[in-house]
This record gives sequence, structure tokens and C-alpha cells, in this order.
Amino acid sequence: HHDELIIQMLAQADTLALGGEDRSFPGGRPSSVITWLQLSPYTLGRILALFEYVTTMSGSLWGLNSFDQPGVELGKIRAQIYQNIYSENSYDNGDNNRLSTSSRHIFKQLRDLRAGPQIKS
Repeated sequence: HHDELIIQMLAQADTLALGGEDRSFPGGRPSSVITWLQLSPYTLGRILALFEYVTTMSGSLWGLNSFDQPGVELGKIRAQIYQNIYSENSYDNGDNNRLSTSSRHIFKQLRDLRAGPQIKS
């Protein structure tokens, strides 16, 4: 299930950055992806609390409903495409323009982590 969550995360980040192909969702919206090697309840709790606070306060300051997300459906569609790319191991293909450079890099990191430590001689 972890891989599916990574795929959803990458799809949402790219949806914000790239938007939809039909321009129904414009893109050009910044987002942050934070990765770490070891997860603890303390670390996760701090990160979640930070982002909940930032999301809620930013929305309040800008007069926006922070919990109305029009790009969620587009992100779900993109996640299905990413699931196929991941299953086919086609994310390493330089011709695959369906992925952003950052998502391609994170897919490669995930692959390397799944392969385990590599001993260099």
C-alpha cells in the first residue's frame, strides 16, 4: 500500500504543478514534497501538525475554504496513469513525458529503496 500512497502523492504534486492537459485545471501551483529515510510517530506528527496549521491559517488569511479542492478528481485520474507507469517500470524512460522530472526522480528513489542497500566495491 505504501507504493500506492507514493503514487497518489506524486500525482497530486504534478497536478498542482502541471495542471490538466485540457487546461480545465491550470496548474502552476507550488507544492512541497518532503522525504525522509526513517519515520517515527513523533516526526510524522510534527509534519502533519505543521501542514494542517499552514493550510488552515493560509486559507483563513486569504479568505479561502482550505478544504475545497477542485484538483482532487484530476489528481485521481493522474494517479491511475502513474500506477500504470509504476507497474510497467516505464518511469525511467526519458521519452515518458507524462511525468515531471521531480516525480521521475522520486520514482527512481523508491525503486532504489525497494532494492535495498547497494554495496559499492
